[in-house]
Amino acid sequence: MYEEIEKSKKLLKAGESDSALDILFNLLEKASNFNDREKVCTDIAKIYILKNDYTKAVEKLGDFFDDLKMSIFLDNIDEYITENNKDRVKNILLNNFEIFKKKIILKSKPSSMLVILTEKCNLKCIMCESVKNNYTVPENVLTDIINHMKYFERLTCLGGEVFLYDKFNVLVENAKKFDAELGICTNALLLGKNISMFENMKASIGVSVDGFDKDTYEKIRINGNFDVLTENLEILKQSIQKESFKQTRTLLHVVIMNINYKQIRQAFDFALKYNFGALNFLKLNSSFQYMPNEQEMEYAICQINECMDIIEKEKYNIQIFTDPNLNVFRENQKNLYNNNNIKRSDLGIRCNVPWKNIAINSDSDVYFECRCDCKHFEKFETIEKSWNGLPVQSIRQAIIDGNYIEPCKDCSILY
Repeated sequence: MYEEIEKSKKLLKAGESDSALDILFNLLEKASNFNDREKVCTDIAKIYILKNDYTKAVEKLGDFFDDLKMSIFLDNIDEYITENNKDRVKNILLNNFEIFKKKIILKSKPSSMLVILTEKCNLKCIMCESVKNNYTVPENVLTDIINHMKYFERLTCLGGEVFLYDKFNVLVENAKKFDAELGICTNALLLGKNISMFENMKASIGVSVDGFDKDTYEKIRINGNFDVLTENLEILKQSIQKESFKQTRTLLHVVIMNINYKQIRQAFDFALKYNFGALNFLKLNSSFQYMPNEQEMEYAICQINECMDIIEKEKYNIQIFTDPNLNVFRENQKNLYNNNNIKRSDLGIRCNVPWKNIAINSDSDVYFECRCDCKHFEKFETIEKSWNGLPVQSIRQAIIDGNYIEPCKDCSILY
């Protein structure tokens, strides 16, 4: 057995990880002793870590490790971690282990976070009911976020308009420092002069555009300028073609209203023109006077399906996402997704979001960023307190038991 393990280690050093795995899996089939199986599975897990497959790594360790063994393991795997941010990798592994063990009080930290930075905005969109009270995220919350940045795979920042938050650059610099993906949603009117801050980092830039000619756009987005928008989107298009922006993803958001429901195809062509990687159609859930009626929604959904047909036929490299409330289903088709079908479960539970994510809005409400209706469940104090507070413990336990409570009670993914 030990000769085979040494052989696998030599292959691993030679860069032949798949061959090393083959030897270990063959060895695992022969191993009947518990300790031998643990040894082989531990070596398999280390190779999966080398390959950045942290879920499979924990699946191999979970049956053998208790908390102490996992702690010792994490202290001795630096040589197998290929990412620069070793703290994040170890946190992901610990988090996956705690999910596998179905723990509701976690030592691991959240791996993703969403935060409303400000309600300041340079537009007054007709459908926006947000209170423009010049809210800005408190200094202590900003400090808390920065202190946890080394654990984040992704930080999502929303507004208002994120570029009007005067310390946005601080978050960008820290995301770069710890190699975390930074996601934003912007109206793009200030994007051109700020685009350089996203160079050489993981970034996801979502742009909200709800009208695709000058008249419709400026009727919906009061104080907006369609010409400035398109100039900035051309800058974005040119930028993402550069090597320094190779880690940047772009997404176009469209809220369907009774003013723009006939512009779905124009939105699709607009997304193609500016090389967006994805197009996200959302249903308006506020501002009753602008909500489309049943016939208008049917028309819009028909157009969405036509756009999806074009993607299939022409093999365009763009994804389409749709709000679950739109009831657009395209199963088993690459690049065409209804948000209801997004898989977010692994390691033996139906949904892993309460083990991985935390989100806070401008009212200091805590919720999950999981494409639901963002129901809050407590008031935010600190990340640590909210992460293992009684409300989130109850939510985790309910998911484990299958007796779902708010905010998950009506989630379609859990049923």
